[in-house]
Amino acid sequence: MMEEERYKKILSASPEPPARLAERILRSIDREEQRRLRQRIFASSALFAGSLVVTATSLMSFDHDLARSGFLSFLSLFGTDFSFVAANLRDVAFSLAESFPAFSAAFSLAGAGFVAWFASRLFRETAALRKGRFTEASLS
Repeated sequence: MMEEERYKKILSASPEPPARLAERILRSIDREEQRRLRQRIFASSALFAGSLVVTATSLMSFDHDLARSGFLSFLSLFGTDFSFVAANLRDVAFSLAESFPAFSAAFSLAGAGFVAWFASRLFRETAALRKGRFTEASLS
């Protein structure tokens, strides 16, 4: 009982907060959240641009690797000499599997996945900035 009286005394003796203090606090919180969202948009834009460059480079590398490995030559057999392919289907299939540049293909697909992921983040964060939703919960 003694503590309750003490707390009441402290609360009654505390000064009144300035007018519109809550509005100023909320406005500064909104500005801070908006600033953080702009920083996230900048980071997402940089990562999106970087992943585009990496994907374009990996696709060019994949194209060159397809030509260098002989995969396209084996693949062209299907159109030029189908009777040979039908007679030796197992050997042609193994030759195609051996000559396919799997690492370049995987790298290109991973780059395309990163482009899609960073693009979705960028669009979601830009939409949140336009709508005025700045909380982390609206971005997840």
